[in-house]
Amino acid sequence: TCQYANLVGVDFSRLKLDFVDFSVANMVGASFVGTNLTNSIFIRTDLSAVNFEGATLKNVDFTAAVLDQASFKGANLDGAVLCDVDLETVLDLTKEQLDKVKKFKTKGKVYCP
Repeated sequence: TCQYANLVGVDFSRLKLDFVDFSVANMVGASFVGTNLTNSIFIRTDLSAVNFEGATLKNVDFTAAVLDQASFKGANLDGAVLCDVDLETVLDLTKEQLDKVKKFKTKGKVYCP
C-alpha cells in the first residue's frame, strides 16, 4: 500500500502495479506510461499532471481524485470508477474511453457510479 505517500514526479512507467492502494497520496507529475494498474485505488489522490499514456486502468477507483491536466492518451479505462471527479481539465480522454467507465453525471460536472 502507498496510502498517504508523497510520490511527486515518480516514474512508474511499464511496471505491474495491480491491486495497489494509492489513496490520498500526492502523485503530482508522476508517470504511469504503459503501467498495469488493474484494480488499483486512487481515492482522493492528487494526480495533477500525471501521465497515464497507454496504461491499463481496468477497474481502477478514481473517486474524488484530482485529475487536473492528467493525460489518458490510449489508456484502457474499462470499468474504472470516476466519482466526484472534474473531467474539464483532463487531457486526451476520448468518448470511447468514457463509454467504458463506470459513472453517471450528477449536478455540475461531477461523475459518480
